[in-house]
Order: sequence, then structure tokens, then C-alpha cells
Amino acid sequence: MSADRTVTLAAPSVASELPEGWLACPLDDLTLPSTPICYGVLKPGPPVASGVPMLRVKDVYDGSVHCSDLLRISHALDAEYPRSRVLEGDVVISVQGSVGRVGIVPQALDCANISRTLARIRPLSKALGPWIAAALTSPQIQLAIREEIGGTTRDSLNIRDLRRLEVPCAPAAEQERLVGALSAIASRLSSAQDLLESARVTLARLREAVLLAACSGARTREWRTHQHAAESANGILRRIADARRRKSQSKSSREVDVVGEADPELPGTWVRCRIDQVAAVSLGGTPSRQSQEYWGGDIPWVSSGEVANCRIATTQERITQAGLENSNAKLYPSGTVLIAMIGEGKTRG
Repeated sequence: MSADRTVTLAAPSVASELPEGWLACPLDDLTLPSTPICYGVLKPGPPVASGVPMLRVKDVYDGSVHCSDLLRISHALDAEYPRSRVLEGDVVISVQGSVGRVGIVPQALDCANISRTLARIRPLSKALGPWIAAALTSPQIQLAIREEIGGTTRDSLNIRDLRRLEVPCAPAAEQERLVGALSAIASRLSSAQDLLESARVTLARLREAVLLAACSGARTREWRTHQHAAESANGILRRIADARRRKSQSKSSREVDVVGEADPELPGTWVRCRIDQVAAVSLGGTPSRQSQEYWGGDIPWVSSGEVANCRIATTQERITQAGLENSNAKLYPSGTVLIAMIGEGKTRG
């Protein structure tokens, strides 16, 4: 820290928790006086292909600032917000929406700007930047940030509160050692994440191959050669239809409902059939969320997001008997197969 800045110590109860030689001071005391912590551009306007890069919350994640999908604003708009331009080594933190994301500006984004959803912190020295970033991502500081934004309708951290946020500060040599250790750990963690992602891809391919082999009969080819008396698929369909007819659980049994369709790509004893020939198909339902008495009961309620090619053992939400009786929700037995019908991307299907 420069000698011309007055450092405000934390309250004794906070300072006493720090190692000897450390102190706690407002974040504002660790920044250059000529460039105080500030927000960025309020309304970016339409994107400009040859414009100035502008960082948003979505560009700050995993402790870094990413350049792969930057929005560019007009040079005229950038000129209206000269104070929020960033330089290499600046620290940015998200102050709206996903509050608390932290990153250090890379050289490639020198003189870029930031949106209103971010705040720029220019350290007293570049060497101090990694320490500030590490401190802001620590559990203690993240908890303090959450306490500041608690109770609001939309997550938003005020600049004034950010400037007053007390940050622990170690001696320079100790800062350097700790930042180096954190960087090494982060590098190993990144490598581990890459290996885990590679394993996930391999596992997904293996699972797909196993399912393909199982659903084409390849997995049971050898078994069938020793099971000449095994019941055929059409025999199973007829037995299901007979059981339904006896229990009056279906309409009149038409021939099309009890015989499957032969397929030359499948084993000779297999057939293709409709789902309703082997299962009772129905939809679920959602009790009104406007009625609090429908929610918080003891009946597990499965959401689309919980249907993820897995076995469902528990649910995040539960409904009451009143919610069940006053909606299209239904009770289903253990072993029921669920498929998500609504949603985009990974949810539907």
C-alpha cells in the first residue's frame, strides 16, 4: 500500500481473528485514489461489430474474465463512460444478478469497458490485484456480500457497501506466497476438472453404446441361443392385453393392440410396439403456486429438472393432500418411468 493512503482498521473483534502482522481495511483503501471503485455502462444499446468490448456478468466465471463472447458497444457510448474503462490487472466483481463473481482483466481487454452489472476495482499496484481477487472470492467475504444483498427483491450490491467491505491484508511477501499457492491449486483443480469432463464424455459414450446394444438385442444374442422356449414379445403383448381386459383397464381389445410390428433389424422373437401397449400413459400436474396450502406437505413432487436419466430417490419440493386433490397431480407407484415433456435443451426428453 502507498504511504499516502490512510488505512482504516477493522473492528477489534475482526482484527483479532487475523494472523499477527495482518490487518483488515476497507476495499476502497486498496484502490488508487484517482480511480475509485465504480459501475459501468447503464444501457449498452445495440451491439456494434467494430465497437469497444464491454464486459458483462456472463463473461466473469470460474475466477477469470473470458473473451469468447463479448458484447461490443459504440465508441460514442464508450466515450460517455471513460471512468469505467478497465486496464490489464484491474479486478472486476459482479454487483447485480449473480453477485460476487470475481476476475482479473487480461491484457487482451486493456481499455475495454464494463456494464452496470459489474464494478471495476483498480488496485494500488498490479501486484495487489491477485490478492484482492483471492480475498473477494474467499468464503468469509462471499458471506459478507450475501449478507449485504439479503432481503432485496433482486440481488444487487451497492457500490458504497462494496467500498466499505473490509478485506484482510497480509504483508507483501506473505501475499505473494499465498497467491502463488492458490494459483498452483487452481491449476491442479483445472486439470482435474478437464479429466473429469473427459471421463464424463467417455462414460456417456459407453452408456450410449450399452443401451444401443441392449435395445437391439445384441447383448442377449448368446442367451437366446439357449432359450428356445422363451416367450416371444408378441406373447407378452397378448398376455398384457388379456390382463387388461380382465381388469377392465382398457377399451375393447383390438388385434392391433395385442400384436407388435416385426422388424428385420431386430431378433426374430422381438417386435416393435407402442408404449401404450405395455404401459398406462398419463400426465402429471402442478398445484397452483398461488396457494401456499398446496405446498410444503409430505407428498414428493417431481419436477422436470429432476428427471435426468436417473433413478429418483428424493425431490426438492413436496405438496400437501389438498394440493394433490385440487390439481392434475397424481400419485404414481415405485417403478414408474417418467419422461420430461416440457423444456429446452437438456430437459425435454
